[in-house]
Parts: sequence; C-alpha cells; structure tokens
Amino acid sequence: MWTSGGRFIEGKQAGRIMATTNGMVNGFTHESGCFLYQDTELLPQVFSNLNKLRKNRQFCDVIFQVHEVAAHKAVLASASPYLLDLLTREQGGSQGPSLPVKLGPNFELEAFEALVDYCYTGRLQAPSSQVHHLFTTAHRLKLGHASRKCGDYLVSNLQPSNCISIRSLQGLASDPDLVAKVDAYIRQNFEKIYKSKELLTMSTVRVEVVQDSSEHKASINPRRLCGLILEWLRHEGLSLNALCSRVHLLYMTTDHGLRDCNEIAAGDCKDTELVQDYKKLTRRVNGGGGAYPAVSRHFLYSKSDSQSSLSSLSDAENEVEWRVIASLATGDHKVVGLLVGGWQADGSLMAAYTAIPAMSSPRCSVGTAQLQGKLLVCGGYDRGECLKTVEVYDTDNNTWTMLKPMRVPRGRFDITVVDDKLPPSPIVRSNAGVCSLDNKIYVVGGWNGQRGLSRCDMFDPDTRTWTNIANLKTGRNQCGVAAMNGALYAVGGCEAWNCLNSVEKYSLSTGTWSYLAPMATPRRGCGVVPYHGKLYVIGGHDGVYSLCTTEIYDPETDTWSPGPSLTSCRANVGVAVVRDRLYAVGGFNGKAFLNTIEFLDPHLNEWTTFVPGDQPRNGCFTSQPPPLENGTSNNNHHNEVA
Repeated sequence: MWTSGGRFIEGKQAGRIMATTNGMVNGFTHESGCFLYQDTELLPQVFSNLNKLRKNRQFCDVIFQVHEVAAHKAVLASASPYLLDLLTREQGGSQGPSLPVKLGPNFELEAFEALVDYCYTGRLQAPSSQVHHLFTTAHRLKLGHASRKCGDYLVSNLQPSNCISIRSLQGLASDPDLVAKVDAYIRQNFEKIYKSKELLTMSTVRVEVVQDSSEHKASINPRRLCGLILEWLRHEGLSLNALCSRVHLLYMTTDHGLRDCNEIAAGDCKDTELVQDYKKLTRRVNGGGGAYPAVSRHFLYSKSDSQSSLSSLSDAENEVEWRVIASLATGDHKVVGLLVGGWQADGSLMAAYTAIPAMSSPRCSVGTAQLQGKLLVCGGYDRGECLKTVEVYDTDNNTWTMLKPMRVPRGRFDITVVDDKLPPSPIVRSNAGVCSLDNKIYVVGGWNGQRGLSRCDMFDPDTRTWTNIANLKTGRNQCGVAAMNGALYAVGGCEAWNCLNSVEKYSLSTGTWSYLAPMATPRRGCGVVPYHGKLYVIGGHDGVYSLCTTEIYDPETDTWSPGPSLTSCRANVGVAVVRDRLYAVGGFNGKAFLNTIEFLDPHLNEWTTFVPGDQPRNGCFTSQPPPLENGTSNNNHHNEVA
C-alpha cells in the first residue's frame, strides 16, 4: 500500500521507493516530482564482489610488495589517505596493468592484509596478541576509526607486563585521551611495573646526584628529582646511546638545576676526589679528550616522517614529548623513574630534517669514493663476514641504490677513482691506504698477515703498470692515506697492535717520505681526506676505544687542531667528499657495526645524520647499567684494489 506521502511500506523489498506525487499512487512522477530508490543491499554486495575479485586477482591494478598483496587502487585510495598519497606519487593515478608499489619500511604483513580486508568489508579481526600491530599499521595508513578502536581495545586490556610496550607504540601520542589513560595506569601500578622484565630491558640512563648530606638524600621528592633529571637530559641534547653508555655524576647548581660534574672547574670546592675520578673515567669512556658523540644543534624537533617522503604522523604527534610518567623511591637513596623523551627508535634525537636512510647492511672497512657526483660504497665486513655488495647514495634524492655486486667479497680494503673507473694490486695485502694523485693510483702500507707494511706502490692507468716507490719510514697497518697539494699523506695506523699518532708526507719531487707533526691522539682505522684546504682525520680506534673525535691538519703551519665530534664513534670508517659534504660511512662504534652515514655540514661546522627536508621513545632511570658488546674482525686478504 502507499501512504499519502507516497512511501511504500509493505512487502519484503530490498530497499525503499520514495516519490512525491500530486495524488498519484502508481509510483510515477509529474514534472515537479522526483523518483528515488535506495538499495541497502547493493553497496555491500558490490564490495563483497570486489573482495572476491581481489582475492582472485581479477581486475587488480596495484600490487603492494608486502608479500604480493594485490588490490584495486580506487578502493584503497578511497579508504586510506596515506595510500592515496602513495599511489598518486608512485603511479600518478595511472590506469592500466598491475604495477608494483613499495610500502615504507616496517609494515607488518598480517596486519596490512587484515586492514586491506577491512577496506573492502568494514570488518577487522585479529588475535588479541596482534592488535598492537593492527593499531600501528592502521595509524600509518591513516585509517582513523580502525586505529582508534584498536587503541581502545589495548587500553582496556592493560597489564603490568604490557603497559610500557603499549605506551611506546607509534601513533599513540597522537591521541591525548589514550595517552592519559595509559599514563594513569602506569602511575597507579608502577610499584609492580618497575620490577617487570619489560622495564628492565628498556634503555636505561643511570644517574648519581651528589648531595650535601644524608638528610637531603632521605628527603628528596622522587618525582621532582626525575623532573630535574629530565630537564638535564633536554639541556644535554645527547643521543640515547650516549646517555646509556656510562654512569652520569651530577651536582645541584645554585638555581636548583642539575649539571654534569665534568663542568666543575679544577680547584673548586666541589672538585672532590670522587669528581676527579669521574672526570678521568669519562675521558676514557668517551675515547679521549672527554668528547661525546655530537648532536646537531638544530635537529631537535621533527616535522616530517623520516621513514618516508610521506608523513604519516599528525601535527600533534610531531610535537616532541618530554614527560615523567611515573617515579618511585626504592630504598637506599635510589629512585626509579619512567619517562618519555624526544628520541627516535634508533636512539637519536628527533630531528627537524629528514634522516639519511641507512645502508643495506651494517659494515666497516668499506671502500668509499665519490663517483659521478654520488657516494659509492663497496664491500666491507660485518661480524667477520666480508661483503661484495655495492651501493650508491644519491645526495639529491636522499636515496640508496644497489649496483651489480663485486665478483669477490672484500673487507679491510679501500678504493679510489681515476677517470671514473675502478683496477689489481701487485701484492696480497689488506688494510692498505689508497688514493689518487696526478691521475695515478697510490697504495700505501697495509697488512700481510704478520706485520704492518712499509711498502708503497704506484699504478699508472695509461700504461697499466705498477711501480714500487719509496718505503714508509714506519710500517703502517690501517693507516689513513690521502693526497693534498701535490703530496701524499700517511696518517696513524699501527705497526703491530700499537696505535700510532705519527704522520708522514711523500714528496713527488724528492721521492721520499718525511715526518710531520704528530696527531694529538694515536689512531688506526681512521678516515683521512682533504677538505677546504686542510687534512681531516675522522674517528678511528686508539687501541682501547672507538673514537668520535676528529683532528684537522694545517699544511701551512704544520699543526693539528681538534675538529667537531662525530655523532657516532666510528673505527674503520670510510670517508669521501661529495658535493662539498664530507661523509663518514659505516664503521664500528665499540659495540656494534654501523649501517649509518653522516656528513659534516660546512655551514655549521658540525656532523649530522639529517638533510634539510618519529616517534618519541620511552626511557627509564634505574640502577641497571647497559651491557657492552665486543666486535669481531676478519683477516681475509685479496690482491685487487677494487
């Protein structure tokens, strides 16, 4: 039947028919009327069929390279603003056959597939143990409703064993309500949480505060003390790795702030034997000279997603979060505090610029050179395994590209470029210094398996012949070699295992080596390169520690001066100058092999891992010092330069 308004209200119809009629009851309209039929089953049916087509890979026009996930661009671009931007950038909205698309790093496969299903069906299901993956993936894809529901589920199932990992999830900081609920739970249950395995495995900053008396120690407010320590952390601007590498002895200033006891002047009443011992220890731990790995002054706040050219973070989440979440006095004048600070997952401070992406694998003793305006990196070794991979860093696009690998895996070697070509060495050796001068290649020193070599050779590309030149005055293994102002320089190295601070210069006119002023710090495995008319010596190893310090040689005055510290200590580091940027590549920091690179900003005279263009990480104060790791080495030798 029809009502007077023209609505059909009886029968088992799939939808509804609406008509405005001037007294007509047959469903047709006059000129002034309209006809509207809303089918409530068609849309679910269409998406159900689309999902079947997707699973059968019919009419799919995009394949995401996360285990070959096929889909329809129009569907996913409509559901996810992130994928809309990605597909627009990658394929420009092109029509045609299926095209592969690479997602950003760290997408969890099962979560991504579940969310693709969700885009087609509106239904999201996963085991409870996997909801955190759904949350972070939905957040990155900007599927707001899905991420919020996953977040609500996680918060409703908080436990002492999982609350810290949930608080650390990427994307949580963008929802103040979720953050407040998790923080409240942690504060209420911190006495149980601070003993959990989850907290004990976190990055730990160990701090000791000098107090005037036992009474002051006993009366300290734990939360206020943690707040002061948090302000000290912000003031220091150190990476999380540097903060966790040793115990920090702090003292209270007259304005009730905290400062490192290294700042106490010699002879001051506060310069006690304890403080003096601390200063000595700090110099040893930091690789001499008391220098920390550096942090660039303007890389403190991030406004872009360093993992991708597409930002998946909201403006609120880009705000660097510094907060004491909870604190507890544990007895014996000890305080444990849990904080969130402006560090990224790799321990570096959050940056206002885009991070330089990592190499394909960690490595040291790599062959490094400038080739056709790009940074070329060949071979190297990691945990004793020599590599034959070759990759090139494009400074314009801030990207790495893999090239054809070398025929033989190589570690402890170097390369140089002449006429844009990479030639064999007359003898078997490793850790030789290599450079080019006047269109000829020089190979200096090295290791033959028994001792540091004094032998030096010159290769003429025109005649393709090797010539033996004058020997070094001191046999040198792992020395740094560079050419500057028509002369060769051999810097540091070691004869056997004793590191050298001596430096030699080879004159082409006299054909002899002569000693120059020594460096301040003995070092082997350092990078040496001419830059802005001076000789830069980068990192290395002093026989005990990997170094983050640099030294600069002035050939006009035959003097050395300290240069800016690296952001990471790097022994067996590769160096090259590309487009007025001095790059330090890979190396060993004393605990791990590195897949990172950094460059010296010529304008600020500081090292950085960011170029002009993620997420805060939790930390805690406890009395548990971080473990130290030892690296391994490799003594393979090959008789080719590259």
